[in-house]
Amino acid sequence: MISMSNNLRFCAGYVRPQDWWKDGGIRYEEDLKRTQSSEPIAEARSSVQSEFDERAARWERETAIHSAPGEALFHLDYIAIVTMGRENEGAVIPLILKRLQTAGADWFFVLQMITYANPAGNAETFEEAFNAWCEWAKRKGIIKDKHEVLGN
Repeated sequence: MISMSNNLRFCAGYVRPQDWWKDGGIRYEEDLKRTQSSEPIAEARSSVQSEFDERAARWERETAIHSAPGEALFHLDYIAIVTMGRENEGAVIPLILKRLQTAGADWFFVLQMITYANPAGNAETFEEAFNAWCEWAKRKGIIKDKHEVLGN
């Protein structure tokens, strides 16, 4: 029989420390300054892009070795990216579509979580899924055309 103290020791590695939220993952002061400032839209978009790029790279790097989807879906950067996308679809969705050029299909699920849509539901290939999402974004006025995300 395992004693209670052994159970606690076993679980301690999986429980966040009391002040986990102070580790820099949540930056209320920076977000507050950004929303209260009168910075131009281009600077705001650049700020969203740099935060997205930082979080996306870390999410991909830290979850690449895990086969369990829960590791990716409960990662703080994944949650932050979905939240960013829901708050600012027009800035984040094009960044995800661009990221799909070099990253895996996990980004399709991120798009679904942000938009509550799945225009690629019948797609059989990566290319068909990518094209379906680009067409969806074009219809919504998020991008002008697929070449905008392809960089052509």
